[in-house]
Amino acid sequence: MSAADETPAVVFRYSPRRWLLTMVVTLLCAVPVVAVLSALQHKRWWELVLLYGPMIVVVGIMSRRVRRRQPRLPLRLTDTALEVATPDGGTLVIDYANIARARVHGWAEPRLTVEPVDPQLARPPLRANHWFGRGRNKPYDVIVPLDWMTPGRTVLRRELDRRISVGIPTP
Repeated sequence: MSAADETPAVVFRYSPRRWLLTMVVTLLCAVPVVAVLSALQHKRWWELVLLYGPMIVVVGIMSRRVRRRQPRLPLRLTDTALEVATPDGGTLVIDYANIARARVHGWAEPRLTVEPVDPQLARPPLRANHWFGRGRNKPYDVIVPLDWMTPGRTVLRRELDRRISVGIPTP
């Protein structure tokens, strides 16, 4: 394979800008909700903020702490393999030929689920139930949260489709 035929690596990272944009949009959407609720309950808007605000702040802080414990990006797609940060801080490498299925799903909590053909061919070999996530997963599924990722999920889907279709041997 010549240098011109090689596909450049694509790195997906956590984006503080996307997080900030999400928080601003959430706040802007909360303003009319607070206005309607205060009108329905015959209270001033600041009374509702004082009543529910601390609870919302605590829930936000707790959910952020829980998500920090999960495996995070970066996720890297090279010309031969998918590389992802592991829960213990290392790097997991799965060749495209060893990927049975890779799926980007979820809207509010987007995630990538990768199902290897042979978990022992991953570098390092996968252990059963080492990765965790929501829903019913197979013991060797690799689940990566994609919250506030840059570039976006559509780029990830397109790159995975292009690279995995090349790596899968035809029967």
